[in-house]
Amino acid sequence: MMERYFVRKFQEEGRYIVGKWWDRKGFHEIDLVVVDPIGKEAWVYELKKDESRYDEASFKEKVDTMVAQTPELHKMTIHIGSLSKKDM
Repeated sequence: MMERYFVRKFQEEGRYIVGKWWDRKGFHEIDLVVVDPIGKEAWVYELKKDESRYDEASFKEKVDTMVAQTPELHKMTIHIGSLSKKDM
């Protein structure tokens, strides 16, 4: 439910490409990737019902893997973070 809420929220802003990402082996999953191709920025989020369960170091490793495997992101500014029920 949270994923659908945030996807819709970013899509309604109009200029963003919104999606998910998995690595080639299926070990790393990123819940939400929001890309602004015009501004050359990407926001990468992990969704957690309980915000205290967010581990930034672990998530950064996933993001680094995603950026390494996604050439379109190499020249973009990447912002990382988490979204939870309190952000709804």
